[in-house]
Amino acid sequence: MKRSTNFCVIGIGQFGLNVCQTLVSHGMDVLAIDSDESIIDRIKDQVTQALCLHITNEESLRSVGVDEFETVIVAIGEDFTQSVLITALLKNKLKISNIIVCSTTSIHREILELVGADHVVLPEQETGRRLADKLCFSDETFVRVTDHYSVTPLRVPARFVDQTVQDLELVTNYEVTLLGKEIEDQVLPLSPDYKIEEGDILVVFGENKQLERLLEL
Repeated sequence: MKRSTNFCVIGIGQFGLNVCQTLVSHGMDVLAIDSDESIIDRIKDQVTQALCLHITNEESLRSVGVDEFETVIVAIGEDFTQSVLITALLKNKLKISNIIVCSTTSIHREILELVGADHVVLPEQETGRRLADKLCFSDETFVRVTDHYSVTPLRVPARFVDQTVQDLELVTNYEVTLLGKEIEDQVLPLSPDYKIEEGDILVVFGENKQLERLLEL
């Protein structure tokens, strides 16, 4: 799934709200759009920008700068006709490169994909928070513990090989905690003098931004 740093979310029901809040928690810029002014009033202080808008055509989308976004999330699964209209406009008129649409049934998903959706989410299978995590994290194996902390497996980078756990000083150097080494379906604790081997998969815990930094080594 394409990574972006700014997002437009159209439709702020519970799913859309969760997407917005989680994206913002990861430091992303979010434009939230809904046709209900009371909803916009409730979310306007939680996102970068919130607009009340009835989307009827290409011009209504362009008027608020939706065409400037790489990723747009259409979270109005309860109104299938409107979802199809907006998805088609986004892909065929505004040429949005990454369109994610919330759908209520697998049949609707097929139709949405035909009119231009790049990824269709069924809310009963994927939460708004989980979707936002996928969009923000470079590695989809993050398992959220709190809003800002997660656990993830780490295939050791070359610079770690032949160093001991103690030598790595993960807490000091990377601000993450080593939980152990992944072996099949178990996580086994490691002693300070364990020497890291090529191909080892370590399981680490830490703040999301620190885990991202470590995974980029």
